[in-house]
Parts: sequence; structure tokens; C-alpha cells
Amino acid sequence: MEEISLCLKPGGLAIFIEADLDLLAEDRTTILPIALTDKEIREAIARSEQKGLPLSEAEKASLGEGAWLQRITYEVVYSATLNGSDIPGAEEAVDEGLWRMNMFDPALCGASSVFTPVTPWPRMRDPEQSQKVKYAGSLMRQDAHNALRAFHPLLRKYGVSQSIIDQWTAAADWELTSQKFRCWTRLRVAWGRRKQRKERGSPSGHSTEPSPSPSPSSSGTKGQQFLLHQVEVYNSREEALSAKEARLSTRDPRPLPFVARLARGESIAL
Repeated sequence: MEEISLCLKPGGLAIFIEADLDLLAEDRTTILPIALTDKEIREAIARSEQKGLPLSEAEKASLGEGAWLQRITYEVVYSATLNGSDIPGAEEAVDEGLWRMNMFDPALCGASSVFTPVTPWPRMRDPEQSQKVKYAGSLMRQDAHNALRAFHPLLRKYGVSQSIIDQWTAAADWELTSQKFRCWTRLRVAWGRRKQRKERGSPSGHSTEPSPSPSPSSSGTKGQQFLLHQVEVYNSREEALSAKEARLSTRDPRPLPFVARLARGESIAL
């Protein structure tokens, strides 16, 4: 991010966008639980019993209610990490915003979350707006179908058999066509303007160049609704990190990724 930002002229605007691969429930804060294999469900029940905290029947049933689309993206993130990508690092950097980067003017930085429905489930009071949001959901569902298949080579590269990939893909495809599958995907966005060059002789060393136009954060409000998306704008690093912590606090414990266990040489049974 710093290398890219060095390309800016004084007063230039940088905008960074990174997809969040954690799907969010209808409240746009709760992270959907990942789907577990039958073996993982049995292991989770056994661990609870060993700790003297046996699960209720309702809790046992909830273990089988995770999302397969979420499970696949979870495995893909770990596979991409094995492949040399730093997805977690990029996510963290954009979530924190640009306020702490010295080249940017903190007063002209901002961050936001842009939410798009994964399927055409939302309904708005305004019929025209509702139609547009549903259309966005239809496009996102089509993208999700295509992405699932684009993930296959990466998963195969790290040992997942095609038969297992096909099972997971079929389960995720079914979710995407189910009217009960209601969730959001999020784009994390961070922006900032590079500081103006200080001119000698100007009062207090301030730039004599014209002030840049206001940052997008100066006109947005948290939870502001746009035609195709739901958008939350954060006007400080603290606001952005608070929203991040609120989301992460809802994430259920997750098993070791399937691809990680394969990389360790384990024999995996579903």
C-alpha cells in the first residue's frame, strides 16, 4: 500500500478496496458459521464432553447448520496463503484505514464497508430501490457460482480431491438457490489524500496549493443507504476497528482447515 501511495502527487487521492471473504448474516455484523463435515461435528461433540460441558440437542443440531459457501472460502483463503498470498495481511491493512500512514492527511482519510446481498433476498420499502438491490443480489449470486468453479484448481493443488470439491460445490450451489440463504458480502474500502507539499514562506509552513475537495467520509454517515448497496462509513481509525471487532466477536470457533490437515500429511475422512 505504501509503495502504491508513493505514486501519488501531493493532494492525490488513494482508494484501496479488498473483499471480505467472511459472509455476514442479515444484521451485517454476525459472521456465518462454516459448514462442518460429519467427522468434525463428532469431534466437536466429543471435545465438549471431555471438557465436562456436553452440548444440548439444539447445540448439536446447530453444528450442522453452517454454510458451505463460507466453508469453501475459508479453505480457499488458507490455500491462497500456502500459495504465497497474504490475504489476512491485506484485509487487516485496509480495515485499519490510512490514518496512521504519515504521507496521508488524517483529516482527509476515511474507511467504509460496502455490503451487497449474495442472493436477491432483500426487500426495500421503495419498489424501485428493492428491484435494484435484488438485481445486485442476482449478479452476486452469478459471480459466486463462477467463483466456486474458479477455486477448484487451487484446492486440487493442495490435495483436496475432486470428488470432495464437487460435494462442497454442489452444497454451496444449493445454498445459492435457496430462499432461506440470506447473507451479505462485504467490500472493505479505505481512502486518503496525500499531504500537500509545504511551501517556503507560507504562513506556519502550510501549503499554498488549493485545498483538495472534501474526503468522502465528510459527507457520509454510518448506515447510510445507497441504491445498490448498504454502506457504513467510518470517520476514524477507532470507528473502523470497533466495527471490525464487533464482527470478529461473532465468529464461531473453526476447525483446522481441511487443506492444512492435508498439508500435515493427515489421512482425512469425512
